[in-house]
Amino acid sequence: MFTKSKNIFIKKYLLSGICLGLIIMVNYFTKSNYSLAIPIAIPIVAAGLAGIGGAAAASGGSGGYKKYSSRWTTERLNELLTEDPKYTSSPYAAKTLALAETLLNSRMPGAAARERNIYGSGANAMSGITRNATDSSQALAAAAGIQGQQTDAFNSLQMQEGQDYYNKLNNLNSAYGGMTQEYKDMFDDEVRRWQDQVNTVMTQYKMRTKRRADAGKVIGGIFTGAASMLGSIGGGK
Repeated sequence: MFTKSKNIFIKKYLLSGICLGLIIMVNYFTKSNYSLAIPIAIPIVAAGLAGIGGAAAASGGSGGYKKYSSRWTTERLNELLTEDPKYTSSPYAAKTLALAETLLNSRMPGAAARERNIYGSGANAMSGITRNATDSSQALAAAAGIQGQQTDAFNSLQMQEGQDYYNKLNNLNSAYGGMTQEYKDMFDDEVRRWQDQVNTVMTQYKMRTKRRADAGKVIGGIFTGAASMLGSIGGGK
């Protein structure tokens, strides 16, 4: 049994033989009159070439073309363009930015509770002074000491909250940087995809040019062979 490739091989050369046989018949019946033979031979050769091309296309592959042929490769390149992976921004980067923006103006964790404790401790201390002081000068001195301690506690809390704010601001700036990088990566990926398309188009153009050049050589060879055969037949008469 013949394989598919062998069948295609046989079909190609069978059609070529038929073309040449028909050319010989045309030459014979026109009595080597080239002004009649060549115009009749040209459509015969063209029909034969079309048959050869159809036989080659019947071998299968992408788009019905022979696998790894130039036409198959062109079709496959078009398919691959639709499969070109596209970079998408990470959802975690967007979530990180949203969280950093939300937390920026929020209070430091535990700050409200510490503030209530400072007020509560000061109120309790003042109550003790009121109950235990023996004279007004002693009460005023004790109250001033408590007020100073309370002010120091608030200053410490304020400094800690300020540091917490700058930490959150740094987190926000880092999130901005992350999103900026994501947009840069998406842009770079768009450039890469564009370059892939350019490379594919250029490759297809080169393949089409080569295919046409090869076809031109085949057609030129057939016409040269046919003319030579016609000349040898005409010269022998």
